[in-house]
Amino acid sequence: GGVAAFKNYIAEHLKYPEESRKKKIQGRIIIGLVVKENGDVDYVRVDKGLDSYCNDEAVRLVKSFKGWIPGTQKGVKKAVHWYALVDFKL
Repeated sequence: GGVAAFKNYIAEHLKYPEESRKKKIQGRIIIGLVVKENGDVDYVRVDKGLDSYCNDEAVRLVKSFKGWIPGTQKGVKKAVHWYALVDFKL
């Protein structure tokens, strides 16, 4: 499903942190990650965040998504660095 599947997953599973909601914090978080040759994610980190509550939720979502597909080069699966965007909007 690619990027569309990831966006749908985020939309269905995002739990807006109550502390962030109270403070009306919203925006986009950029998560850097590596998709390994077997499709597992590793090295998940916040490259651009909002607050610790939203950042933690974005990392949780990225780590829990099971639809990652590794990159390929000349037919061989390779680990790839990727950026995931997670939007928090009230």
